[in-house]
Amino acid sequence: HRALAPALLALVVGLVVMARASSGADVALAGFLCGLGHGYAFPILSGMVVTRVGDDARGTGLAIFTGLFDLGLLVGSAAFGALVEWQGFVVLYGFGAAALASALAVFARWDARVAGRRR
Repeated sequence: HRALAPALLALVVGLVVMARASSGADVALAGFLCGLGHGYAFPILSGMVVTRVGDDARGTGLAIFTGLFDLGLLVGSAAFGALVEWQGFVVLYGFGAAALASALAVFARWDARVAGRRR
């Protein structure tokens, strides 16, 4: 759980690096940071689903989690493709970084309230 924020921040930084990339090394660094972030974030979030739903709802919780992830890929791919056509790749990666950073801030606040209720 403590590694989630750094993992998501690695994704944010990777997207920022990609938005400003001017060389192959920049693209490789962005790929490394995004891969590192996603490689940690997805299993952490999956584990949080498993530990936060009751035993009787675990399968449903995981199905919803992975289904929403897949839905995000489906809708996000089309939306981000339209954004690239309209504004270009720099805006796309900048928007992705800003959206992810905002989502992290909202999640951190929500998660703190959930943790406070459990105490």
